[in-house]
Amino acid sequence: MMKIVQVSPKFYPHQGGVETHVQKLSEELIKLGHQVIVVTQEDGMLVVKTWQQGKWRVENGPNLDSKKQNAQLAGKLKTWKQIYSLLPLLKTADIIQVH
Repeated sequence: MMKIVQVSPKFYPHQGGVETHVQKLSEELIKLGHQVIVVTQEDGMLVVKTWQQGKWRVENGPNLDSKKQNAQLAGKLKTWKQIYSLLPLLKTADIIQVH
């Protein structure tokens, strides 16, 4: 079994090419017995989603500053700063796929 982290700007329930690709690929990898974690954004905040009891559920996100402080970060820099806070999780992954 591998731990696979997928990073995508948007994910289920959003609809689109990348979102559908990440969702379907993740669910097939789960069927093969792998652990899949999806890191995405919802409402401007970075969230971690895992497959539990047949549904995608939001896990506790990383310890971020308040929403007000988080909103002040600009564009991609904001995302990468937040992803950096997930470094302990990313270090445990066998595969990291960024979309």
